[in-house]
Amino acid sequence: MSKVVTSKNEYDNGGAIAIKGFNFQHAVAALIIICNYEKENFSIYLETKDDIEVTYSDNNFFIQAKSNQLTLNGLVKADKQNKSILSKSLSKTSDKKHNYYKIATIEFSEQEQKKLNKKVSQHLFNNNEIYEINAEAKTKLIDALIKQGLEEEVSKTKLDNCYIYFTPFSKNSENSYYYLLGFMNQCNINVDGGRGKLLLNELLNLIQQKAEKIINNDNEKECKQLNSAFLKSLIKTDKYLTAKDTFVQKLEEQNVINIQNSIQIKEFLLSVGLKHLALKNKVRNSIGTIDIKSDFVETIKDLLEKVQNAFTEENRNLLLAIIIDLYIDDLIYNQKDF
Repeated sequence: MSKVVTSKNEYDNGGAIAIKGFNFQHAVAALIIICNYEKENFSIYLETKDDIEVTYSDNNFFIQAKSNQLTLNGLVKADKQNKSILSKSLSKTSDKKHNYYKIATIEFSEQEQKKLNKKVSQHLFNNNEIYEINAEAKTKLIDALIKQGLEEEVSKTKLDNCYIYFTPFSKNSENSYYYLLGFMNQCNINVDGGRGKLLLNELLNLIQQKAEKIINNDNEKECKQLNSAFLKSLIKTDKYLTAKDTFVQKLEEQNVINIQNSIQIKEFLLSVGLKHLALKNKVRNSIGTIDIKSDFVETIKDLLEKVQNAFTEENRNLLLAIIIDLYIDDLIYNQKDF
């Protein structure tokens, strides 16, 4: 097998290196998953040739997720290397008929929206906030892209498949989180009894893990993927979600915790993905990848001792909840049974 299929700089690892600040991008990825996970052969990749890459059937989508207010001129504003947001995205792919490019953002100014035409499309997103760029504006973009090294015909072909999408949530992480919870319910995903929060937390954690992986070529790309088969098992069943209760019960049976601890840990587990994400990231950095092959209880006891020594002012039950959450993350990431 040949080792290198594509050049190293084809992959945009910048987001992977600074992913903790990309909450808007995580929300867009989660929205795409919720809308599309049941489609045959659906796959989503985080931080590859674009912020988000999606494939299903014969379609390929390359999505830039930008939380700031954009303008069309801003999309082609050249940097010191004479590259722009749009030229970077369009130059990384071939000009296949079924390659589509989407810019997911919060809003354009009223003046900028006059350069867009609303388009009815069910590709990726289940609402109609999809816009194509009008002919006059497209001509100006093509001129700018030519100056940045793209061929005229290639630019025309790709811009014909380029769309702007306005997200139904803001860049505020809490706003997007609760929108996604409500949207899951609209999509007939069971969110009752705290299940929705547990599921969304797992989904966002998994998105972050996949996005953080740094790759250099196509041979490594699969580690960035989430596919429909796995996502169905996560979303449609309680296999991974009920594991948290099971693991808390194991700790109680082995006298690591008592019943009062158990109740509080379960409460913390509901909010780890939203209220305690910063602390969770710090704990992850402290302990690294967890050994999921060894005895669960002994592993958790060893990790708790290490984490308590590092985070002396934090609540013991909160730290235990975070460790259990991270343990489940690693199980899911490796798609392991338990």
